[in-house]
Amino acid sequence: MVKVDIKNAFGTISRQAIMHGISLYAPIFARWAACSLRPTSVFYGELALEITTGVQQGDPLAPVFFSPLGLHPVITEVRDECVVFRRRPHHPYHRPRAQQHPIAEVERLVTLSGPKRLCLKVLQLLKLSFANIGLAVNMLKCKFMAPR
Repeated sequence: MVKVDIKNAFGTISRQAIMHGISLYAPIFARWAACSLRPTSVFYGELALEITTGVQQGDPLAPVFFSPLGLHPVITEVRDECVVFRRRPHHPYHRPRAQQHPIAEVERLVTLSGPKRLCLKVLQLLKLSFANIGLAVNMLKCKFMAPR
């Protein structure tokens, strides 16, 4: 099992990725979410900073925007790429059966389970896919656990 940590996940996720997830899973809320996710300005004295990534701190919908709508499409894409086929050795004519290894996401933590080689492959795919939506894997906080 591998636990994958994402650096500053809520603050760096692409708002376009969130809108893409909304259009896939909750299109009825697309116009409302577009208003909620439009760029905002933060003022520090005379300096105005425009915020164009991430979800708003304190927004009660931030976890909904992030995990099921922003992160889930990427997780689903990676999971679909990593379908593993296994064959029973004592049945030479047995047709291979697709077995998907679970990938679970909870806010900024992604958990992978399955054989070591598959977990490492999925971790590499996640790093590439996360980069496309503005996220970075924090390798220092990732944990790999294997049975003894």
